[in-house]
Amino acid sequence: IPPESTSTYTLSLANEGTGDLNFHITEVPSGTYPLPLYTDPAMPTGVDPQVYSDIADSPDGMTKFIVYMHQQADLSAAYEMDRHARGQYVLDTLRNVANQTQANLVSELNKRGVTYESRYIVNAVIVNGNLSLVNYLASRPEVGYIGPNAAVPAPAPVSIDTTVESPDTIEWNIEKIGANQVWTDFNVTGQGIVLSSIDSGVQWDHPALVNQYRGCLNPPTCDQIDHNYNWWDPFNQSPSMPHDADSHGTHTMGTMLGSDDPTEPISATNAIGVAPGARWITCDGFDDNTGLASYAGMLECAEFLLAPWDLTGANPNPDLRPDIVNNSWAFNQAQWWFSQAIYAWRAGGIMGVFANGNEGPGCGTVNDPGDNENVLGVGATDSSDIIADFSSRGPAVLTGITKPDISAPGDSIRSSIPGGIYEGGWSGTSMATPHVAGTVALIWSAVPELRGNVQVTSWIIEQTAKGITTNQGCGGDLPNEIPNNTYGWGRINAYAAVSMALATQWDIPWLNVDPVKGSVAPNASQDISLAFDTAGLNNGNCYVSDLKFEYNDPYVTEEVVPVEVCIGYPIHNIILPIIFK
Repeated sequence: IPPESTSTYTLSLANEGTGDLNFHITEVPSGTYPLPLYTDPAMPTGVDPQVYSDIADSPDGMTKFIVYMHQQADLSAAYEMDRHARGQYVLDTLRNVANQTQANLVSELNKRGVTYESRYIVNAVIVNGNLSLVNYLASRPEVGYIGPNAAVPAPAPVSIDTTVESPDTIEWNIEKIGANQVWTDFNVTGQGIVLSSIDSGVQWDHPALVNQYRGCLNPPTCDQIDHNYNWWDPFNQSPSMPHDADSHGTHTMGTMLGSDDPTEPISATNAIGVAPGARWITCDGFDDNTGLASYAGMLECAEFLLAPWDLTGANPNPDLRPDIVNNSWAFNQAQWWFSQAIYAWRAGGIMGVFANGNEGPGCGTVNDPGDNENVLGVGATDSSDIIADFSSRGPAVLTGITKPDISAPGDSIRSSIPGGIYEGGWSGTSMATPHVAGTVALIWSAVPELRGNVQVTSWIIEQTAKGITTNQGCGGDLPNEIPNNTYGWGRINAYAAVSMALATQWDIPWLNVDPVKGSVAPNASQDISLAFDTAGLNNGNCYVSDLKFEYNDPYVTEEVVPVEVCIGYPIHNIILPIIFK
């Protein structure tokens, strides 16, 4: 295009499928963009054999199971909305779909006097019943799948070395990823961002955490406290305020944002957290007595964090949702039950970060939900950037995709534990995952334009990691291959990630795309205008960007289209076809 001129090109998006194609376009910096090799596994069909086993093993022939409705909510329209509209749209859409599609089934359950509980983050009904009821519900046309309400064991560190003492300075793991440099060089500590977790709870008044708790209305005195919308306990064991009977949740929250002086974290005595300027809320995912969670309870926590409600369980408010959910737990492999919850979080602009598990060093040991494509799955490294022996490796069993996505310090980590004290030497991918959650908080605090953009933020974290190669060869990895199934893209680098986010121009000034979202009917097409403006660009130079297309298609979730404009060349009016099958 000649200098100081404008030109418009047309890109045609054709839908050769059988259903409406919803799309959304984001401008992203040019470079290696990690395209997914697959989409999340589709909902299973029929009745899971575990449900029949649970009934057979039950003395009274009754068991709790989950009835997943065939229709799940399409939330793809959320991505172009602002934060307020986006959160309300996701909540309203989920509830409307659940209300409409569950109505007849719920009516029948009421007639039969069956105990049940309705969920909307995943369109499902949790039912307590016998074999006859299972078979009847499986025959109903609106039911897609009946799965078990399986038990999820509480996460625990692989080991605890209580001889590890405080350095009376910034912890090694915080320095290793450069979080303290972010505080000093950019004056960014996570301000304005809310972190959260599904874990064993948190000691809310721990000295390293109380000032960052969102229920503390007036830090640093915290003499006004409101636990509404900031805490939920599905087990009703501590319904009025956060607590932690296990220590795990307090430790992981400490690594995310703990500091006994969050206003001056660089000089704190206990500088244990990545983003000490952020706030936090949490949901207790694990029973204090058994140490177990259930699928139903975890979905309840996921739903609470999507749109927190008050202590009575009423009045959900999506404006109070957190930005990031740390999930330092992993269970089994290639499960479907949590995938729709992750999708809802992501549609609401919530980043889900998951531990990949402690089943290493063998290949193919990553656990779920961290083996999902649409989350950052995290492995654990030591102080020398060597993968921890226990850290689970990829590839993901069902899909073969590379996991973990990223690694972080997870060996001998010191953090907060209940009793207002600190303990070192905790090891596990549970300890690594909060470093990633805290880094997301730093990025979004530094660059508010990225807040809620889960995919691009994941890309930044991956691209700025310290790449580490391996000779282990999981999944056919070559010795010089990055990413690989041992480290993923490498050990996280918070300073490099924030630096890249700050240095990148996210709205490409010479390109305007219209429309950036829409729906294409089957056997139809949508023209997308690419308007180029070369004002201020240097003659003879070429400029490149990428357009990231996100789709609601079950097989192709996204594509990246490179765009290049060169200044001074002849104009060619062309149509660029994308044939979508």
